[in-house]
Amino acid sequence: MEVKGTFKMEFSDYKAFCKFHRRKVTQISYVFMLVLTLTWLQPKTGDQFVIGILGILIAFAFIFVVDMIALHQSCKRMFNSAPLSKLEVENVINEGGFHQTSSVGNTDLTFEQFFKICETKDAFYLYISKIQAFIMPKQDFASEEEIENLKKILRDKVEKKKLKLQKG
Repeated sequence: MEVKGTFKMEFSDYKAFCKFHRRKVTQISYVFMLVLTLTWLQPKTGDQFVIGILGILIAFAFIFVVDMIALHQSCKRMFNSAPLSKLEVENVINEGGFHQTSSVGNTDLTFEQFFKICETKDAFYLYISKIQAFIMPKQDFASEEEIENLKKILRDKVEKKKLKLQKG
């Protein structure tokens, strides 16, 4: 079995990857802030408590907006500074591994060389390190059958601890 596809990453694909990649840090940060907030509010009563809650909600909203703007700007800067990421590439995945062809060269990897492989609703991220991944948007696959074939190959060839596919 073999899955073949031509992929051209757009900024929206890269931004989705940035969000996915940062999700744990973001979640931990917000939980930490919530715990600190609840600790600070615990001795407050009456009007102090209400004012404290309103202040915290405003602070959370402000931090969220600033975080989203910073994420967008840093992703845009990284995407624009990496011209190779904008090239059209052909990926071939089979039982032997991963092969990528582009106008600047070829890449061949065995499944053992991947750090981890994750699936989201919109893409597959084939990590080659903790922060670098080949991004394969699902919209660029020829059919749903190709996506299912890819999942089958990955289930058969990738260690379970390195593979995170969506349920279903």
